[in-house]
Amino acid sequence: MKPKKIHKIALVCSLLPYVANSDVVKHSYPFSKHYEIYIVKGRNLEQVDASFEQAMPSWLHSTGFDAYTKYQYNFNIDEDTCYIHRFSFEVTYTLPQLVINEESKQLKQEYESYLNELYRHEEIHCAISMEIVDKMYDAARYGLNNPKKCALSLKQIRIFENTLLEVNKQFDRETNHGEFPNLSSLLVTPQYFDKCKIERQPIKIQ
Repeated sequence: MKPKKIHKIALVCSLLPYVANSDVVKHSYPFSKHYEIYIVKGRNLEQVDASFEQAMPSWLHSTGFDAYTKYQYNFNIDEDTCYIHRFSFEVTYTLPQLVINEESKQLKQEYESYLNELYRHEEIHCAISMEIVDKMYDAARYGLNNPKKCALSLKQIRIFENTLLEVNKQFDRETNHGEFPNLSSLLVTPQYFDKCKIERQPIKIQ
């Protein structure tokens, strides 16, 4: 199957809809990962290719991507005191999982590299986003501890919001949405990879 563009980012400031599979990670502020997995099956390349088209959600099919990562940061900070009433970050991964039987194990070799890179690409988007969201949180904390600097802290948060969008666009431009995974100039702190790790397997043999 010819790999498609992998990633599309969505940032909103309202609550995410409930999804059945989720992991809550301990962090300075609440962070949770949600999963929407669609199952891909087949006994040969043609069947698996067709299964991708049939199994993925219709909204995903219309984007032209095999996977989609939706991000949400949600905060309520007092404009006068920088008191943090609410601050959280969530990510929802929509991903394919290839399910094959023992007789079709050769398909694993065909798709393993692509699916691993697909999952890794989404993890990196989460990681670079969380690193910037951390800076937003630190700015809010600084304003809280230094009330005279609250207005400056809020201005800095707005700058980080723009940076968050631009950095993700840069990553997609440099990698052509994951087609060239090693071409990105962005450096991510390892701890963010750990927190954004996708706790699902791209291929399952049954």
